[in-house]
Amino acid sequence: MKLTRLEIYGFKSFPQRTDIRFDEGITGIVGPNGSGKSNIADAVRWVLGEQSAKALRGAKMQDVIFAGTQKRRPMPYCEVSLIFENEDGQLKNPQSEVMVTRRAYRTGEGEYYLNKKSCRLRDIVELFHDTGIGREGYSIIGQGNIDVILSGRGDERRAAFEEAAGIIGYRSRKEEAERKLTRTQENLLRVGDLLEELGSRIEPLREQSETARAYMALSAKLKALDANIYLARHDRLTKRIDTLQENQQGIRDLIAQHERDIAGYQSQRKELEARLFDAEKDADTQSALLQEQESALREQLVQAERSAQTLTNAQEELGRVSQNIQAIIEEIHELENMRNQSSTDEAQNSQLLADAQSDLDDATKQANAAQQAENKIENALDHHRGLMLQSANARADARERHARQQAMLQQSQNRMAEIVAAEPGLNEAVKLAEQAESAAQIKLKETKQEVDSLRAHLFETEQSLKAARENAHEAQGRLDELAQSIQRDKARYQAMDELSKAHEGFFQPVRQALKFAEGNPRVHGAVAHLIDVPKELETAMEMVLGGSLQNIVTQDEETAQELINYLRQNRFGRTTFLPISAVNGRSLSAQERNVLNLPGCLGVASELIQYDAQYQGIIASLLGRTVVARDLDAAIAISRAGRQSFHVVTLQGDVMRAGGAMTGGSIQSKTVSLLGREREIKELAESLNKRMDALKTFQENFSTARLAVEDLEEQARAERLHTQDEEIGIAREEEQVKQAEERLEVAQQQLAQFLDAKEQLAAMIAELTQDLDQADVASREIDHSQEKMTQDENRLKEELAQAREATESARVILEQKREAHLQLSHRLDLLQRDRQRFEKELGTLTARHDRLKQQGETLQQKIKDESARQEQLADKTSLLQKQAEEIRAVAAQAEADRRALNANARQLVELTEQTHRSLSEDSQKLHKSEISLTRLQEELNAMTATLFHTHELTYATALAFKTEERFDLPAGEREAADIRREIKEMGAINIHALDEYAQTKARFDELTVQKNDAEKAREDLQSLIKRLEGQMEKQFLREFALLNEYFGETFKRLFNGGQASLSLADPSQPLDCEINIKAQPPGKKLQLLSLLSGGERTLTAISILFAMLKLKPTPFCILDEIEAALDDANIYSFAEYLAEYAKGTQFIVITHRKGTMESCDMLYGVTMREKGVSDMIAVNLQEYTA
Repeated sequence: MKLTRLEIYGFKSFPQRTDIRFDEGITGIVGPNGSGKSNIADAVRWVLGEQSAKALRGAKMQDVIFAGTQKRRPMPYCEVSLIFENEDGQLKNPQSEVMVTRRAYRTGEGEYYLNKKSCRLRDIVELFHDTGIGREGYSIIGQGNIDVILSGRGDERRAAFEEAAGIIGYRSRKEEAERKLTRTQENLLRVGDLLEELGSRIEPLREQSETARAYMALSAKLKALDANIYLARHDRLTKRIDTLQENQQGIRDLIAQHERDIAGYQSQRKELEARLFDAEKDADTQSALLQEQESALREQLVQAERSAQTLTNAQEELGRVSQNIQAIIEEIHELENMRNQSSTDEAQNSQLLADAQSDLDDATKQANAAQQAENKIENALDHHRGLMLQSANARADARERHARQQAMLQQSQNRMAEIVAAEPGLNEAVKLAEQAESAAQIKLKETKQEVDSLRAHLFETEQSLKAARENAHEAQGRLDELAQSIQRDKARYQAMDELSKAHEGFFQPVRQALKFAEGNPRVHGAVAHLIDVPKELETAMEMVLGGSLQNIVTQDEETAQELINYLRQNRFGRTTFLPISAVNGRSLSAQERNVLNLPGCLGVASELIQYDAQYQGIIASLLGRTVVARDLDAAIAISRAGRQSFHVVTLQGDVMRAGGAMTGGSIQSKTVSLLGREREIKELAESLNKRMDALKTFQENFSTARLAVEDLEEQARAERLHTQDEEIGIAREEEQVKQAEERLEVAQQQLAQFLDAKEQLAAMIAELTQDLDQADVASREIDHSQEKMTQDENRLKEELAQAREATESARVILEQKREAHLQLSHRLDLLQRDRQRFEKELGTLTARHDRLKQQGETLQQKIKDESARQEQLADKTSLLQKQAEEIRAVAAQAEADRRALNANARQLVELTEQTHRSLSEDSQKLHKSEISLTRLQEELNAMTATLFHTHELTYATALAFKTEERFDLPAGEREAADIRREIKEMGAINIHALDEYAQTKARFDELTVQKNDAEKAREDLQSLIKRLEGQMEKQFLREFALLNEYFGETFKRLFNGGQASLSLADPSQPLDCEINIKAQPPGKKLQLLSLLSGGERTLTAISILFAMLKLKPTPFCILDEIEAALDDANIYSFAEYLAEYAKGTQFIVITHRKGTMESCDMLYGVTMREKGVSDMIAVNLQEYTA
């Protein structure tokens, strides 16, 4: 079997699908930090079933999905696949190629696939079982594995060796067995408490079941008597009901006749109302016609008035139009004169404008000529200034070169002075280097002495640590013993509390009622829960109260009624309720309280217990007339003194009832002590609180001891590190001696270099002095040329000023000519606009004259039409007045008919009201009769309901109990009362005792079987733990010996010599003691791992990992930068051994060390050309071997 391919898609920094192929030998994965190399190892670890996000360097499992970049969106899921070649069938799969795939979604869901078929994680784990591949194997080794081996914590190091020895599975099974054993012991404690509690209930329940049988026999006899009493009373009530029903029928006939008369009157009334409706409708129609006619008449009068007004307005408007026409004719004549004058002025201005344009053209030519002369002189001046600038630059360069040479000369002279001054210092440096070498030798000797002293102190600290561990072990033992005791009492407390919350020991109706009332603040609970009785009075209180302990206290009668209805509806039975609002307390009279002074009298029972003040009436009604005596002799004397008018109870439970009845004897078995159980729960709670405080103290003591151990361990660890640092200091001091010699040599070299520099500087100073002389000559020549250029520049400036004056004079003349031309042009434009405006106004006035003339003709025609219309409106108004008079006469007749019909309707209403009064009187008689009938029916129904609720009988089922001879009702009622009194004297009856006894007995037997099974399971688990420990110890010792041997071989190979070994700190405790690692690199003595240098420690840890791989081989192995801490020499040793080992195992090495890369057969480069996205580049090095 071998790993052939890894496919990654969307995992961490690999958003695109990446296919990595693996051949035999060593495959290297290289790249810069942060490029995503280690993500490949994480991908393999993840697909093999890793469930810890922390192990994958994340906070949650969704962090392994590509999170996106600025250019890419986040991936919705990720997928990784491993493909194996399975020709040898090492994997338990029939196919020659096996693909394992894992997929995760951002929603938190995940999937596993085996050969592209969905499977479970367990299937993946079982596939790689015993192959060395998986989370438990060493197929992936990273810096974390190195850190575990190098860790100073013994538990972390031991876990790594136990995993290599293959006993992790045994240890997991052992720990699981120990957890099961703890749970089994806890269950045994609880089952024992439950058996003890149930055992005390069996005998009382048996006695209660016998009482229930007697009660059921009396109830059956009472049921037959109540059925015959009900039948006799039922027949008597039925006869009275029949008589009332006959009387009611006659009254109903009279009521029916009244209703028929009322219906006839209502029919006549409806007919009259229809006729009245028609008459009113006719009157309304005529009224509406009259209103319409009058409205039309008014409209005609309005129209005639409007026509007259229109005629007057038209005549006035015609006069105004004639006046406007005459005014417009005059305006037209005036505008024609103004237009003619404007045309004459326009012609004169056009001639003046042509003359001004000619003068403007001449002035423009003269100005352009002056401007060209000015530009020519200005260009010549600019050219001359350029020449002057070049000369100035040359002068500046000469001066800069002179300054630079001067600065170099100064620096050389300063450097020469420094060399001369430094020469004595160099001689002193040589002397100091010799002294430093001597001091380093002395320091080396002192360091060696310090190391010897530290080793002696470390031995003393380790002895103190051993004593502290023994103290902590003793404290742990005391703590465990107290914790077990608390656990037992907690189990007892929980069992008792569960029984109390489940109301165990209460009658079935009481349990059901309390369960139904949970959360109801108006139900306070059973009496047993509301009183606090001292332990010595528990027997007395239970005997005197008896079933009253189970009475339920409610706030009022309505709450009690609600619970009674619930029990009745669900047929749960009966119980007694004590409403606080109804129950009043009774107490001893002043004369009766004299007995409290008698010998042996302890007091009134209600005063000897504790309870809430709101229950004063309830407790007084139960115990207010009960006296507690020390023994029966005292009780007899107290009862006689009180003339048997109150109850007396002794501490042994003997009771003397009011009236003289005595109850007593031995208590054969412990009944379910409701008061004792509540007391025990409180005592257990108080005891647990006290012992929890003690446990806290023990824990603090243990923590103090543990902290002392940890402090000593830390001190020992610090001293080991200090000793190691001092041992390293020896090498450091040796290095200091070497460095002092090197500094002496450096000082001598510096002195020789300074002398050479002194000669070179002297030659440089002479050369710089010569260059400065030449620069002075060149500077004087440039200054002479500069004076001649300044004279030429002044001459050109004077010529330019004269040319600019001539140009400015020509420009002034040009502006004057342009201004004159502009004014003439503007005046001509104004004259042209005036002429156009005059012509436009003439057109407008002419059009207005035509419109007014046409409007006058229209008004004349309108005046003629309105005159004719006035004559037509006068004729139509006369006709409308005549029609309105005719309609008024018809409307008056319709109103008279409506009044007559209203009078007839009022007479019918009076007759209907008289008949209604008769109907109401007869209805009242019927109602009174129906009330009497209802009362009798309710009495009959109440009898029927009582019979049903009491005995669940109806009339039909009661007939089965009817006696054949005539039933004597008074005698039957007396006999039924006697039976009820006998049942009452029996006290509270637990009707469900038969079922409860059977259920409790069955549960007791079942718990007994469970206890036996648990004891057997405890024995089996103890045997299993012992057997597992033996197997673990045997396999660990065997594998540890092999691992020690392989470690020694690997260490010699990687270090090119030396020796190393593994040992148990306590061979008598191979599964619990620490594991020591000793190593002796070549040329050093044998010492612990913590005393080696950093690189030696890392290489030793790698030796152990390779030894573990040899002990527990794996087809392939991924090494994630485990050699990062090695130097170059050890890197090549590691690479050579890796190449040798790769003949039997595939290696995938994640590295950035050159020596490791050189040993690889195939290289994959991981780059990140796009930020946050990893790319792969493959190189097959075998192709370049030749």
